[in-house]
Amino acid sequence: MYFHKNQQEKTAVFKQLGLKSKSIIFVRHGQSIGNVRGLDDESLVDTPNYLFGISEQGQFESRQAGEILRNLKLSWDQSFISTYLRTKQTWDGMKSVFPTGLAEPIIDSRLNEWWRGIWHTMNKDDIVKYFPLEFGISKREGWYHYRAPGGQAGQDVELQIYSFLTDFVSGTYSDAKTILVVGHGKWAILFWRIMTGATVDEAEEKLKNNPFGNCSITICDKNGLETINNC
Repeated sequence: MYFHKNQQEKTAVFKQLGLKSKSIIFVRHGQSIGNVRGLDDESLVDTPNYLFGISEQGQFESRQAGEILRNLKLSWDQSFISTYLRTKQTWDGMKSVFPTGLAEPIIDSRLNEWWRGIWHTMNKDDIVKYFPLEFGISKREGWYHYRAPGGQAGQDVELQIYSFLTDFVSGTYSDAKTILVVGHGKWAILFWRIMTGATVDEAEEKLKNNPFGNCSITICDKNGLETINNC
């Protein structure tokens, strides 16, 4: 993982959301065992997705992300993680490189990864084999609008993000000026879409060609949205 700038987008809607005097540091979780083994690995059959921990490489990435934050002298008033184990373990790795330690994060389910229902831990071949009709509907409706049985569509996750941002602006977390969020990759794509005013097609393009890498660090403030490291 190298420290470099690889993207910078102006946030057209940042001021509209009431965030002009606030900033968000977003860190995607480190490489997880799910990232390494894939959905075809039978060793994961009995492990719920939210208990996928980070790999040895993910542990290294999380410590390195902590070192970058420390070296840049970045600070925050409050930090947050999702209910998934991989975000907590990433946070723990980041915390380990700070000599004075850090206050424990708040667990907020609104930061949870975009849940794809029955598709979330199924590979494409099994989806096509066992749910051909539903698979056809998903292809017709598209990645953002389709809601798998038991899952969420893109707009459902965006409602969670707006709810969280509202608390940051004028609700429970409004006393904080800067927050740190350790979260998930697809959640981050929708966060990016909201903050930049990007279209659904542009978000899909980013998801395919320039996603948020494991332990990437993204700063979002009144000047724009910038990823300062990306694997």
